[in-house]
Amino acid sequence: MDGRDHPSETAPHTWGGFSTGEFVGDTLVVHTTHLKSGWIRRNGLALTDEATLDELFFLNQEGTLLTHVSIVTDSNYLTEPFVRTNGFEWLTRAEMGPYPCRSAVELDRPVGEIPHWMMNSEEALVGREEFAERWDIPVEAGRGGAHTALPEYIDVVR
Repeated sequence: MDGRDHPSETAPHTWGGFSTGEFVGDTLVVHTTHLKSGWIRRNGLALTDEATLDELFFLNQEGTLLTHVSIVTDSNYLTEPFVRTNGFEWLTRAEMGPYPCRSAVELDRPVGEIPHWMMNSEEALVGREEFAERWDIPVEAGRGGAHTALPEYIDVVR
């Protein structure tokens, strides 16, 4: 929004990426590139450093509700954009209580182990087959994709 030039494709990627924004009517539209590889959630969908994030921020007519729409696009891992919305209410007399942050073990792993397989490596292919066998589902279902999240996909699994 301050007119800086967009970085080159070879510029370093960071956790915050590089964002450009503009108002389209009453909506703030933000486009972010140059994000590091990561995950949409800590134990979920992986993203490459080619992922982009588009966000929209807008208020209702009274100015009391802020809606945030985020759209993640990464053709390497996602078969279609991943869309989320959040709503926030303006409260003039709200008090925020303490929110202590504590670390927690989400998955039990040996100390120092960082599980990873390169996409389409032999280990990844074997892992897909083991996952499908363990849960008695087709390999394709374990690979995921937007169509596997739809209710009618149950007919394919049966």
